[in-house]
Amino acid sequence: MKGLHVRNVIVLAATAAFFLPTAAAATLTQVPDGEIVVTGETRKQAERQAQAYIRQLGVANGHTQAARWIGGVCPHVIGIRPEHAKLVERRIRDIATGASVPLAREGCRGNLIIAFTDDGKAVARKISKMDLSPVARVSASEADRIKNGDQPVRWWYNISTQSSDGAGSVPLSPPGAAFADASGNRADPPINDRTSVIAQYNSSLVSTLTVRGITSATVVVDVERASGASLASIIDYAALVGLAEIRNGAAPDGSILSLFKPAAAPKALSGRDEAFLKGLYKITLDRKADQQQRTLVGQMIKETAAN
Repeated sequence: MKGLHVRNVIVLAATAAFFLPTAAAATLTQVPDGEIVVTGETRKQAERQAQAYIRQLGVANGHTQAARWIGGVCPHVIGIRPEHAKLVERRIRDIATGASVPLAREGCRGNLIIAFTDDGKAVARKISKMDLSPVARVSASEADRIKNGDQPVRWWYNISTQSSDGAGSVPLSPPGAAFADASGNRADPPINDRTSVIAQYNSSLVSTLTVRGITSATVVVDVERASGASLASIIDYAALVGLAEIRNGAAPDGSILSLFKPAAAPKALSGRDEAFLKGLYKITLDRKADQQQRTLVGQMIKETAAN
């Protein structure tokens, strides 16, 4: 894995409620007197755990809608031997298929880059200095963690906001367009190089009329800091953060994302991780974040009960 050129990484990186039994997850236990005791978590307990998990991931947080891949995902691995890279790509494709994530055909141009390097911090700092770097679009605290953190794995995304009917944004507003501020008062159109406009010709009391989609993602694995973790575990970790917009540093207990915690952690995608991914790709994107979060909790409980 030694000798990965940062330049190569730069080039590639640029590019409702459900009716369930009272026990959401139950276990039958045989006791000495022959009685069978049913133990498990109640619906309320399952809801609280799912809510806590989603909050730690930072998904559908505040006013920010959840984002997921809308176009086909094309995993591409660099920095390790080709035969190992193929295994990583195949595993990510299998995980994506299991969660109904749209996939591009084999031989596609990579848009989910998994980069193995000896210095993840240096790679992140280099990319952050590029024009239109995706690192520049995250919060200051997250950008600092990406560039200066000592975590074994760091990641970032390119996110596109588009209309719910699939139309993209444009840099200039159409003639006659009206703008309003957060209070609904008429306002002048914003003018800066980071503003884009989505034209809407209809209205809705339910739909936000916009959706957020991941157009590319980069996951950088620092092989020195990740030493001790198996390649299989790292693949599952990378797949989860690559297929969903997740906050850097998120490490909820009982998740593959807690892989690098001192305490024992799952070595593969946990049942909750899988339920989250499946639920994310079933929720409706053109909804407010709080509604998405409630629906996602319900989907996670449903997926967990089904397995």
